[in-house]
Amino acid sequence: MRIIIRNSSDGKVMKWIKLSIFAIGALIAIPLIIVATIATISEYLAHNFISWLKEFTNTDVNW
Repeated sequence: MRIIIRNSSDGKVMKWIKLSIFAIGALIAIPLIIVATIATISEYLAHNFISWLKEFTNTDVNW
């Protein structure tokens, strides 16, 4: 599938299309990276908290 754009002798239209595709990709990717980072940090903190809870209470908490 090819997109043929007429009257784009200097390629400005293709440049704007490529830029807009890149911008849409960045808008999708950046929040996903932020969410993944927050999830990783919170999972790490929760794991440390449960380890501390096990030591503090001397009970087996199955998580």
